[in-house]
Amino acid sequence: MAIVSAVIAGLSLLVSGGALWFARSADKRAERAETRAERADRRAEQGQPSAQYLSYRIVEVPGRDTVLVKFMFLITNVGAAGARHITVRLRDQTGVELPKPPGGVSLPGGGDKKVTVTVQDPRRYSYPLKVQLQWQHWEHQEPLYIHDSSEIVPSPF
Repeated sequence: MAIVSAVIAGLSLLVSGGALWFARSADKRAERAETRAERADRRAEQGQPSAQYLSYRIVEVPGRDTVLVKFMFLITNVGAAGARHITVRLRDQTGVELPKPPGGVSLPGGGDKKVTVTVQDPRRYSYPLKVQLQWQHWEHQEPLYIHDSSEIVPSPF
């Protein structure tokens, strides 16, 4: 009889320990979700843009052995505030920054615009390319905000 009582007590302890672990992990998930929501709110207040890769177009320059690739992105201002002078920068897998970022794009809150980034000598870079956005808030000259996007650009070749 003592063995049965010990087994029941052990199972009760195991079940209550599992319930405690489950409750703690649920609390941690809720804290992480709250932290993500706070970051999203801060980005919205800053007027942070986001990038979405759309497509590419290969352009051969007549009379020369030069090839250009035009990568197209949809830049969206995900915040309520405006973002100005948005620059799309590309880096290859080795960290080399590709030259010639496009001119500035300005977006009101919730606005979007297509942006083309032209890359000369595209075969010399290591793909996929990583996207970085740089911008300023409408109301502030400084600081320059920099965001490494999760968006990547596949090889056009």
